[in-house]
This record gives sequence, C-alpha cells and structure tokens, in this order.
Amino acid sequence: MAEMKHLICLLLVLHSGFSAVDWSECDKTKYCDQNNDFKAAYRLEGDKVLVELWAKKDDENDKYVAVGFSEDTGMGNEPVLACFEEDGKPVVLNSFNPGKSNAPAPETSVPTAKLLEFVSDESQIYCKFEQPISQGSTTQYIPDLSKPVFLLLAKGPVNGKQLNYHSNRDTLPNQHILTKRTPDQAETPAEQPKTEGNSSEVASAAGDAGEKKEEEKKEPAQEPELKRADQVGSGPFSLTASTKHVILRYHGVAMLFGWFGFLFTGVFAARFLRHLWPNTTVSGLRIWFHIHRILNFLGVLLIVFGSVLALISKDLTWTGPSVNQGSAENLHPGALHSIIGAIGVLLALAQPFGALARCSLDHPKRPVFNFFHRSFGLLAVLLAVAASIIAVFYFKSLWKDTFYAIVVLLVFLLVGVAVCVIQEMVKYRDEHEQQRIVAIEMRNRSKQAAPSDSYYFRERQAHSDRHKKVTVFLFLVFALAGFIAATILTYLILDA
Repeated sequence: MAEMKHLICLLLVLHSGFSAVDWSECDKTKYCDQNNDFKAAYRLEGDKVLVELWAKKDDENDKYVAVGFSEDTGMGNEPVLACFEEDGKPVVLNSFNPGKSNAPAPETSVPTAKLLEFVSDESQIYCKFEQPISQGSTTQYIPDLSKPVFLLLAKGPVNGKQLNYHSNRDTLPNQHILTKRTPDQAETPAEQPKTEGNSSEVASAAGDAGEKKEEEKKEPAQEPELKRADQVGSGPFSLTASTKHVILRYHGVAMLFGWFGFLFTGVFAARFLRHLWPNTTVSGLRIWFHIHRILNFLGVLLIVFGSVLALISKDLTWTGPSVNQGSAENLHPGALHSIIGAIGVLLALAQPFGALARCSLDHPKRPVFNFFHRSFGLLAVLLAVAASIIAVFYFKSLWKDTFYAIVVLLVFLLVGVAVCVIQEMVKYRDEHEQQRIVAIEMRNRSKQAAPSDSYYFRERQAHSDRHKKVTVFLFLVFALAGFIAATILTYLILDA
C-alpha cells in the first residue's frame, strides 16, 4: 500500500512538473504569444533570451517543436531552433530554412542554445532554452534576437538531426522584440543623493538634474513599431498570411466546381449520351457533343483559375516533390496533392487542344485518337479524385468540419460510381435488346411470317424511349450530385 502511495505521488509530481508552465505570468515576468496549437514565451536574461515553446500533439509521430525567427510571416530564409530527443537525449539544435525545407547546421558548428527543460508526452511537447542575443550575427543558423521577428512554430517527426516535414506549422499572431524588458525588470528611479552645502549649490545640482530629465524626455528610446502577422505581407505580391489562406480556400472552391460540377459531368455525357438523339443536330453537331464540350470548357476554365490561385497563395513557388527535398517532404500529403493535382490539370487542359487534332470518323487513325483521348480523360478524373481525397483527409485547417467533408466526398464518390455502374448496365441491356429485336425480325422475315415493318419500328422506338428516359434521369442525378457535393464542400471551406 505504501509503495502504491509513493508511485501515485511520483506520478503527480511528474505531471505537475509538466503542467507547471505558468502562462499567467505573461506580461509580468515574460512575454507570450499563442494560437490553437502553439504557445511561446520569452524573457530577457542579461545577454541571453530565455525561450519557452509548447505544442499540442496531433500525431504520435510528433517528436519536435521548433521556432523560426523570421522577418516576415512566410516560411523561408530564417534560422530555426528545435527541441527533440536524439538517441534518447533531449537536445536543442540550430538549423535553417532555405525555402520550404529545413537544413540542419553543419556538424562542425557549435550549438548556441542551452537546453534547460524538455518534456514530451502523448498530448504535448514543451521545452525551455537559453539563446544568446547574437546581435549582428552573420551566420544563417544563428538568429539575431535584437531585431523584431515573427515566431514561426512547427511540430512533426524527426530523423536523426533532420526535421522531417512538419505535421503542422503556424505563425504566431504578433511581431516581437525578444530583448524587450518585462515589467518586473523595469528600472526603478535611483534615490537622489543627499547634498550638503549652500543653497546655490543645491539649486545648481537640482537644475542640472532637471535639465537631464528634460533631455531624457525629449529623446526617449525609440522602439520599432510592432505589427500583427495579419498586417505584414510577404512573397512577390506582399500578401498577408490571412489573405493567402483566403486565396487558397477559393482555389479549393474553383477546383470543386471545375471537377465535380463540370468536368465529371462532361465525361459522363461523352460516355453515355452519345447514342441519344442520333438524328438531331445543332450547327451540324449532335446534342451530346455540345453538352460535353460546354461542360468541359467551363470546367477547364475553373481549374486553370484555381491553379493560378494556388500558385499565388504559395508565392509562385512549387510545393510538390523536388530533387532538393528528402523522401519525407516528397511523400508528404501536401507535396503529393500538388503533383497529383498538377498532372490532372495538365491532362484536362490538354484535352481541348488534343481535340483540335481529331480526325474524321472514317479515318483509319480515329481509333488511336479515341483511345488516347478517353484514356487521358479518365486518368485526369482519377487524379482529381485522389487529390480531393488527400485534401479532405489531411488538410484539416481548410475545413470547418473535416468529418463532414469526408462524409460528403465519400457519399458523392459512392453515388457517382453507383450511377455509372447502373448506366453501364442500362447501356448493355439496350444494346442487347436492340440486337434481339433485329434478330427476331430477320428470323421472321426468313420464314416469311414477319409482322409489318411498322411493328418492329414501334418496338425499337418504344425500347429506345425507355432507355433515353433512364439515361437522361441518371445523367441529371450524376450532375446534381456533383454540384451538391461541390456546394456543401464549398460551405465547409468558406465557413471554416
């Protein structure tokens, strides 16, 4: 029993040691900043800055918490300090973000930070370290803490000393001067020295002191004007982080309606409507082709527009796999979404241009054109589905409710597949029935006991009408499902 009490006491001590990070001391003995997943605090200690970092774990593979000291709100070209365990030993190491990746400091470099505390459990990571101010630092791996900075926090897995692609990152809301004194460090006015002597000397001393105070009032220490992260732009268009996020959301909206609403429906029309209204044309072209072409044209416009928005939101930088990145970065959901989506968009964009090379129906090369045209179209559709699945499962910050986004996408895909399967069955049955009617007609004619031609015409026409109604109904169901799914997902994006 006594051993159990000691064990309980030990657990309570360990837990209280981790939860004893007193954020109530913010703006008293330290300065703090935070958002939903990260917290940071700092305090000037002589020629060093005491820094505390906290991150909420989203994944069991989150092993590090890191802070980048950036001049703007975007990742790239800033020194980084990261806390993690290396071979079971807690460390804090320097690194640098040359772009959207991270490069550890060379083995020959001497770590500048001193780790004071590191704790990691199943729900959170916390570390405390000291970092010299390093004013005027010319080494990219060592931050100059005398300058105003934005704090870019990240968390994720680590491989040796290499920070793998972060599971989450964010810029804390405010710009900071880490060498700013806290209220408890404010200098108290010194006592005036006792003066002995005649009154004129005292008055003279008082006058000198008064002049000195006036000079101090006239020339106060000027601190740089600090800004919020949502007020500072970065990249070639000097866009704020919040503006980029809004643009990225509209990228998603354009892609949803471009693919789900128009392109998927256009492919369905080409596959299943081509046998309807065989004798009806508009401007010399059959109805199904007009539907297919209009839907594809609108869809391609939207996805090209969405691609431009994605590039703007990412500062015109490529975020997909690259030879300059490791396997972790190249296989991250964000990188896979970029490369899969880019290939899908290029294939969709190539379709209308490829159609310009379409040969006539009776040309011997027409089957070759049909094969590539249909294959590339189907591949583009499959890639769009894959990119959408990655977006709803992994881009949690994009959605108001990830669960509902997943449900809507899966329901749409199930409905779409079910409608296509049913339509294939209807198409097969129609072709089989038409062949059966023709076979009966030919057999009866050979026996010279055939009904009139009008009888077989009415039979074929009646069956064709039934098939037409079912096909049009399924087409409308498929198109409506795509637009409804795009609309609901748009709401979940814009209302997030």
